[in-house]
Amino acid sequence: MRQIVLPILIVTISFSLFGQSVLHTHGGSTISAVISKDGTYVAVAADSRGTGNHGEKDNKTCKIIALGSSTLFLSTGSISYHSDFHEKKVGRFDAFADARSVFKSSPQSDATELTHAWTKTPIKVFGAESPAVLDYIAQEGGNEDGFVSACFITYKNIMSRPDVACVGIKYTPHTSTVFPKYDGASYSGNTTKILSMGVGKDLYDEFFHARSARGWSAIRTCCSKVIGQTLGDKSSTDKILVKASVQFVLDNASAKDKLKLGGPIDYGIFTSQGMTWDKRKPNCYSEDVKSYVPSPKPLPKKSK
Repeated sequence: MRQIVLPILIVTISFSLFGQSVLHTHGGSTISAVISKDGTYVAVAADSRGTGNHGEKDNKTCKIIALGSSTLFLSTGSISYHSDFHEKKVGRFDAFADARSVFKSSPQSDATELTHAWTKTPIKVFGAESPAVLDYIAQEGGNEDGFVSACFITYKNIMSRPDVACVGIKYTPHTSTVFPKYDGASYSGNTTKILSMGVGKDLYDEFFHARSARGWSAIRTCCSKVIGQTLGDKSSTDKILVKASVQFVLDNASAKDKLKLGGPIDYGIFTSQGMTWDKRKPNCYSEDVKSYVPSPKPLPKKSK
């Protein structure tokens, strides 16, 4: 009895990028998340591989960070980027530094407001590039899915469903236009949702819906204790499944995509009370924003 396989919505955003000698990028990777049916939790998992356009690789890259106790930020693709030629004019783009900045500027904002504020920097930095460079980046990363993708997930209070907003920074070759494509409506409603980002979107579909013998075999092998349970009903079940889904992508991606995947899998549960990690790279905790209270504005000076 395959009760784990549900007719649920799967939303996918994918990206990877390599650049030229004057371009400096760091990116790649994959993220899996399950938003529970009742909205009380979000199970998340991500690999740790980071790749650069000069051939460098690491297995310590963070893909998910907490912004205070009520906001989560996820990003894949070119999570950092700058060019030698344009840096002085438009600066650098760093997905996670920019997320921390927009959150600190407006910590009470909802996911949509944060996403729109975050989008400004990648649009400015990528938009400063020449058509030739943009064409190159698009060919390497795939302009169908964008240069970089990001999602903010927020809880307004302990009784609310999570507010989810995502964006992909995309490119239209014939007009050399860099633009954001927003998505948020796909995650509303009282149904279980799967959000996958990065490499292996077809493999997530294969795993969660057991659309193949190897998909079903992977579920039986990794998760025999949860077979017969319904996806989106129990956090203890879903955190096992999101972790296993990332492993399924790592095991079954194409040879080219495997270069962008690897390292330990971070996974855990996000609720209105904050993020609880079952496993996480120690270096990623410094990327979080702890409970944040804006500094009070100074009082105006009294005229003499």
